[in-house]
Amino acid sequence: LMAVMGSGIVSSWLSYQFIKGYSVLASDDKALECPAALPAGSCFAIPTNKTIDVRLLTGATIFGLGWGLTGICPGPGLYAASAGVMDSIVAWMPSFLFGSLVGGKIVEQVWENTTPSPGATKSKKA
Repeated sequence: LMAVMGSGIVSSWLSYQFIKGYSVLASDDKALECPAALPAGSCFAIPTNKTIDVRLLTGATIFGLGWGLTGICPGPGLYAASAGVMDSIVAWMPSFLFGSLVGGKIVEQVWENTTPSPGATKSKKA
């Protein structure tokens, strides 16, 4: 687990070295502002909210409980389901979809009309 966490931190830190305004090693004149691979007019969307609030803690708790109860990380779970692993298709995928649906409903019902955290943007429905 430490190797997974360490490799995630190192790869994230290395990636940020190429983004304008976040590089520690290189000057900003060589950093990316809007990569060519993104659609025209699109740029990086790096979160700026540093507030630890009830929404963050609740979401992290629910995510952690789901991960712990199912025993599989969402990334490998999606991969296993797409690769045809029956345990993942029969047990994990329905739980993942149900949890996503319930989480969306909780956000709509509980937090839709609350004040967003500082730095957060509230999405508008079409």
